[in-house]
Amino acid sequence: MVDFNLSRNQQITKFKDHLIVDGFYEFPDRVRDAAFSKGFEYRSEAVSYPGAEGYVDAHDWLEIHGRVSQGLIHRHLQSGGEPPSAFTQHKKNFHQGKFRIATALDEIYRPDGVHQDFQRWTGVVYLTLPQHCAGGFELYSHSHTGALDANDPRYIEFLENMLAAVPVEMHDYVVHEHMRDKSNWTLIDEIPLAYNRFIIAMAHCFHATGVCFGSNIQSARLSQHFEFYDC
Repeated sequence: MVDFNLSRNQQITKFKDHLIVDGFYEFPDRVRDAAFSKGFEYRSEAVSYPGAEGYVDAHDWLEIHGRVSQGLIHRHLQSGGEPPSAFTQHKKNFHQGKFRIATALDEIYRPDGVHQDFQRWTGVVYLTLPQHCAGGFELYSHSHTGALDANDPRYIEFLENMLAAVPVEMHDYVVHEHMRDKSNWTLIDEIPLAYNRFIIAMAHCFHATGVCFGSNIQSARLSQHFEFYDC
C-alpha cells in the first residue's frame, strides 16, 4: 500500500462550528494521482452530491479517519466523551476515504440540493489544482422560516403544513424538490475550496456542495470524503 502521510505543518482555523485544515496531506499530488488510478462511476440511486465517485484501496483510509477523529475533532471541536467512530449500522456501505469528481456538465444535471447529513461530522479534502479551484462548502438558512437545521420547530411546522394536502407516497419527492430549489434557501456562508484543504463540517445544518466546474477530470472538482459518527 502507498503511504499517504499527513503534513506536520497543517494550518488549523476554527470557523463557527467547523474546522479548516490547510496543508492536510504532506504530498497531496500522490493522493490526487491515486484518485485517478481506478476510475469513477455514477450511482443509479438518489444521491445528495453531484458527479461520480470512486474508491481506491491503495491505503488504509481508516487510519487517516482515526487520526482525524482523535487529533482534530476530539481536540478542537468535540470536548469530552469518546472520539467519533468510523462505523455505524445505518451507514455500513459508506467507504471512508472515497473520492468524488464533478465537472461543469454535472452542474447542469446535478440531482442534489441543500441537505442535512445523518452523521454529526463530515470531512472533505479538496484535491482540485489551485488554478481550477472555484466555489466551496456552502451553508444555508431556510428562506421561509430562517431555520438553520431540520430540527428547528419552525422548519418542522413548515414541512407539516406543506405536506398536509400531499399524498403520503409523494412526501419524499416533494421534500426533495423543495430542497433542490435554491429559491427556498439563503446562502449565509461559504468555506472556499482550496487545494489540499480539509474541512471538518458540523453536518447537522443545512449545507450544499458548491458549484461544479471543469471540462475534464484534470480540471474538475475533485474531493475525498470521510464521515464521523457519534458512538
